[in-house]
Amino acid sequence: MAKMRKLLADQRAHWQNILLQALRESKMILANTNTKDYRLNLYPYLCLLQDSEYVDIMIQSVANMPPSGESLKVLASDLGNRVYTKYFVRQKYQSQAVEKLSNIYNDYTDLLAKDTKEYDVLPREQWCKLEMEQSSGPTLQGGEIQWPYIVTLELGTWMVDIMVKNLKINSDILNPAFDRKLIPILYHMYTFRSTRQIGFIKPHPILTQMQQEATETKLTFDSYVMPMLCPPVPWTSVKFGAYLLTPT
Repeated sequence: MAKMRKLLADQRAHWQNILLQALRESKMILANTNTKDYRLNLYPYLCLLQDSEYVDIMIQSVANMPPSGESLKVLASDLGNRVYTKYFVRQKYQSQAVEKLSNIYNDYTDLLAKDTKEYDVLPREQWCKLEMEQSSGPTLQGGEIQWPYIVTLELGTWMVDIMVKNLKINSDILNPAFDRKLIPILYHMYTFRSTRQIGFIKPHPILTQMQQEATETKLTFDSYVMPMLCPPVPWTSVKFGAYLLTPT
């Protein structure tokens, strides 16, 4: 088990370097491409984060992929949304909205902690009052623009394509008796659902076996699927509430 964990960790470190190089090369091509047609230019969306952050998102998606594979559309949409979420949170930090949110939230939780005192207003009204008292500075709601679905889908599809083309492994990594050759760890296949043909990304059995035998103890979850350890932000609009930083 420990040996397999180390082997998998070494492979991921290698894949990170491969993806980083492939991403930078592809970005250079996109930067020098003059798109005069109506196709979406992804280059601006590939400059929003550090290159290593895009790579981390891709590596994490490989670790989370089920042995049975995942629909290309679902996987691409998930990757695109992860990039958007990271960018969304970074924008809040850069606009100093996080500092303002922290001040309001601290005052709000102080009021909630005084459970022996009766209030004639709802928690949402308390939040709105605190927000009005600190109205100067960046706005906490309404300033963000949700990316169109086609943008997240196209961006995610581009990332999947990078992964499928560049992530490879030695065929004899688990069995030295096999002939050594580089094989992809992800395959782009097609399957039928009802009468529709859909793209499907499936991991190679070698990757699946390595992940199963490693039985890693560290599990990574999205913050919104974990139980909250602090009171949620009250809903003050259809676009603001519940989570402190991540999009709602």
